[in-house]
Amino acid sequence: GGTVYSCQRWGKDKKKLLGDCVVKTTALSGLQTWGEGEVRYLVREAKLLFMMGQHPNLLEFYGAFSDKNTLYFVTERLSKDLKQLQMERGKPVTYTAAEDLYKIAIEMLTGLEQMHKKGFYHFDIKPENVMLKIGKDGEFTTKLIDFGLTRHLITQSDDDFYDITQNAGGTFPYWTPERVNRKKRDCEDKICLAKQDGYAAGLTILDALIAPQGKGKELIREFGFISSYMNDKNNIQSHYQDKIPGTEMQKALRMKRIDGLANVALKLAAKRPSKRMTISLAIQKLKLLRSKLPPARPSKEGRKPLKKKSVAVK
Repeated sequence: GGTVYSCQRWGKDKKKLLGDCVVKTTALSGLQTWGEGEVRYLVREAKLLFMMGQHPNLLEFYGAFSDKNTLYFVTERLSKDLKQLQMERGKPVTYTAAEDLYKIAIEMLTGLEQMHKKGFYHFDIKPENVMLKIGKDGEFTTKLIDFGLTRHLITQSDDDFYDITQNAGGTFPYWTPERVNRKKRDCEDKICLAKQDGYAAGLTILDALIAPQGKGKELIREFGFISSYMNDKNNIQSHYQDKIPGTEMQKALRMKRIDGLANVALKLAAKRPSKRMTISLAIQKLKLLRSKLPPARPSKEGRKPLKKKSVAVK
C-alpha cells in the first residue's frame, strides 16, 4: 500500500486557502510496468474519477501526477465513514438522529444515481465506502468513495454483461443473491446492474440503522445475508421481523421516525431483482418521508451536530 499525507489547496496567488486535501503516494521504483498492484489500482481510479466528473455526492478528485519514483493521487479531505459513525454512537440510531440518516441515505443514493446516468456502476457500496464531509458547524455532505471496482458500461454484449455482473468484485456480505447463486436468468438486463448497487445501498442503510458497537459487527451480515441467502429460505424482511425478536434490530425498525427509511431500504434489498425498488424511486420516497417527519421529542435529546474528525480517504 501507499502512504497518505494531509495537504492544503491554495489559490494561484497562494493567498487564498481553498480547502484541505489528502495525497496518497505510491512508490514506482522497482516496478516493471505501471500496471502492477497499487499503481494500477490508483491509475484506474483516477481515470474513472476524471471521466465521472464532479458531483456533490462523489469524492472530489483534484488530480494525479508522478515524478521519477512516486505516483501522487490527490483528493478532497473527508471526515469519517459511515462505519466510524456507527461505532461512535455505540448503539442503534437514536430517535433524534433520524434527519441525519435520511440525509445520508438520500445523498448516497443520489451519488449512485449520478454514476448510473453516466454509465458507471460502483459495485462496492458498504458503510466503509460512504463518507461524510463535516463542516465546522456540524453540517455534512455524504460522499461515495473507493471506485477501484467501478465499471463503465456504455455498450456491452450479453456475454460481457453477464461476466461483469457476476465477477465485478466487491465485498461478499453485500453481494446480491443472484451473484452468490450465479443465476443468469435473475439478472437479464442492464437495469440489474443499478439494482445491484441499490441492493448494497439498502443493506448499508440498514447497517446504519441497527449496528451497535461491538455486537458481532453488522447484524445484517449474520442474519440478513447468511441465514437468508446461503440457506435460500426466507427473505431479508422475514429475518428482520420474525427470526430475531427482541433484538436491537427489531426495535430500530419499529421506531416511528425511521420505519419509513427502513422499509425503503428493505425494498432496495429485496431478494429478486424484479422486486427491488429502483434508486430513483427510493430517492423520491425518502425525500417525501423526510419532509413529513414528525418533530423530534422536545427534550435534551435535540439533534447534536456531528463531530468533525478528519480521516484520510482510503
